[in-house]
Amino acid sequence: MTVQAASADLRVGVRVPALTLTPALEDLVRWAGAANDFTTFHFDPEAARSRGFDGPVVHGTFQATQLARLLTEWLGPQARLRELSCRYRRPVIVGTPVVCGAEVKVVEPDGAGSVVTFDVWTESPPGEVTTTGTATVHIPSRAGASASLITDELLEVFHVGEVAGRYTFEITPEQIWKLTCLLHDTDLETAVVHREGGHEPLRTPTTVFALLEPLELKIMSHDRGIDLVPYRKTGGGNAFNEVEYERPVRGHDVVTVEVTFTEIYERRGQGGPLLFRVRKNVLTDQHGGRIGVSRSGHVYSFDVPGYEPPPRSQPKPAAADLGEDLQPLIRVPTTQTLVRYAAAADDFAPLHFDHGYARSRGYDGVIVHGFLKAGYMATLVEDWAGPGAFVNRFRVEYRGPDYPDAPITCRGRVTRRFEEGGRRGADLVLWTERADGSVTTRGSATVRFFAQ
Repeated sequence: MTVQAASADLRVGVRVPALTLTPALEDLVRWAGAANDFTTFHFDPEAARSRGFDGPVVHGTFQATQLARLLTEWLGPQARLRELSCRYRRPVIVGTPVVCGAEVKVVEPDGAGSVVTFDVWTESPPGEVTTTGTATVHIPSRAGASASLITDELLEVFHVGEVAGRYTFEITPEQIWKLTCLLHDTDLETAVVHREGGHEPLRTPTTVFALLEPLELKIMSHDRGIDLVPYRKTGGGNAFNEVEYERPVRGHDVVTVEVTFTEIYERRGQGGPLLFRVRKNVLTDQHGGRIGVSRSGHVYSFDVPGYEPPPRSQPKPAAADLGEDLQPLIRVPTTQTLVRYAAAADDFAPLHFDHGYARSRGYDGVIVHGFLKAGYMATLVEDWAGPGAFVNRFRVEYRGPDYPDAPITCRGRVTRRFEEGGRRGADLVLWTERADGSVTTRGSATVRFFAQ
């Protein structure tokens, strides 16, 4: 007897309609052959009685399989059983009715779907518990029920974990100077006069690693493999950037960048399912010395018929930890600023200068580069830390667009001060706000102070 497949009511406390069956001796013999378990007391009455049983004992794994059947028939063919753990409390004798039951205990979102944990059990005869356990099942959302965003062909294209390419860049003092002046909102003509007077930037900007990003610079294909996703792409952009330096990048460095895709995964977004690709860039200098490692995440959204977005979560405060607040840094980038940044970083994505293209992507107009906002946040940290410091780690996550001619307020808070190896350090949380106080970017940084 089988249960009727149901549209699962995935609420805590819901019980799955019971599955009742009566194992026959033939079932145990077939199972012995399928499971390669020829223990005699499962099919030989004399052997079973010599062990003190009233008759052949049903295999524990046979009972576990019926519990798995109970769940998958109720949840439907797209459900995937991740884990089933059973404890056999009492023997089940052949010819005795077995009732299989399950109850929903935990429901958690997990990418494009949910992970549901069940308590499971068997009773034989009905009313006497013979097996208890737990099961964990992944249930795709209706959006992902027919096909995942991640196809075998897509995984084949990306070769996750293998080096995707090596690229070499020469960093010039001119590049560092232009980027520094832009982030400090210095007029270019004034900057040239200042430089001719013998002044150089105090430090290389933390976000100079943007100049060493083959994917952003269009040296590597941005859309590689995306046409293999079986749905229409509706948008895409940077999800996060982070870097950990062992030493600063300097003018005249010849930097080799080794790119490896490390992860491809899915998440549920408000406008559709999201596909994330994470890559790692290892930066080494002309002498083979390690400069640092950067990681970047790119996200694409897709239009999937019947997609249901997840419930909106409550916004979290920008920084919950108490500590020293940094003096805010306010920037009002203009369209000229965006073009200057495009020239300084060699980042000419039309989203940042072509209003028609930006509107076709669902924005009100051109938007500020994510890396430019990251640069403002890093400048906030650098100015606070002073010249005797080094930003060792820096991470930024992009949560919403900012538009030119609107103020961007960068804020930060010290969450921890520490000392390692005789040098002081500090951890900070960072964020940017629009004029209405909404947060568009979040980040963090670790600073090392070299001056004592």
